[in-house]
Amino acid sequence: MAFEIKNTRREAPVRVLVYADGGVGKSTFGAAAPRAIFVAPEDGLVNIDAAAVAPAPESWSTALASLDHIASLDYQSVVIDSLDWLEPLCWAHVCLKGGKKDIEAFGYGKGYVAALDEWRVFLAKLSQLRAKGMNIVLIAHAVAKLFKNPEGDDFDRWQIKLHDKAAGLIKEWCDVVAFAQYETNTYENSAGRTKGVSTGKRILRVQRTAAFDAKTRYTMPASIPLDWACFAQAVRDGGPAAVARLKGELEAKMADLGDEDVERGARTFLRTRGETVGSLSEALATVDTYLNERTKKAR
Repeated sequence: MAFEIKNTRREAPVRVLVYADGGVGKSTFGAAAPRAIFVAPEDGLVNIDAAAVAPAPESWSTALASLDHIASLDYQSVVIDSLDWLEPLCWAHVCLKGGKKDIEAFGYGKGYVAALDEWRVFLAKLSQLRAKGMNIVLIAHAVAKLFKNPEGDDFDRWQIKLHDKAAGLIKEWCDVVAFAQYETNTYENSAGRTKGVSTGKRILRVQRTAAFDAKTRYTMPASIPLDWACFAQAVRDGGPAAVARLKGELEAKMADLGDEDVERGARTFLRTRGETVGSLSEALATVDTYLNERTKKAR
């Protein structure tokens, strides 16, 4: 067999999971994705103008068939609303195949392991839609769960309202896992008590903290407005297309600085770290520091 080496950097549709408490605007966010179509076992689209596969899936097989049907249509984004409403359908399917009355009847967590095989089929179908150029938007509710902390005391944090095994598999598959919430500021009142006040703004949080689970494979701000246009722009700014732009900015600024030692250091750094959005941004910040120092001296 002949092998070849290929560059894996490319623009691709995004795979994003947005989870939150009810009423934050998850479905509205999904509906704003380009030419979106919903698979919606949850009845949450009553007041949202969106396309959806009908009838709504009432079984796991129907949910999978819905994805097959979407593959034949002309849409640019598919929205699953929501994963935690799909999960009981998955479990019912597993129990029917296994001849069990409920998912716990398999014993020793075997039912949840069997459900993972079904989720893999589900994700494979979504991958096929993504290969056709479709964005994948997964929506789920949030639940406060006890986090088993291996480094100290356990604590509660917001997590996806799915069984841990399914949540882990889906999070790994996604490019972005975002926790949506109302922005809240805190202040200390005259009695010395900390109070929280909502600003009314709805935001996506894409960097993991002790309070919630999140991740991103892009270089983007820790919080973004809960708005598809803002999110898509952050993806573009932190994705493969940004590498060429940042390289151009770096070359121009190094030429402007005209310091061979700084340029040599920057190029050595990039050879070591690779030309990524993160490493190029760090190199740019360093060159900017030298440029700013030169400007101050010139005053």
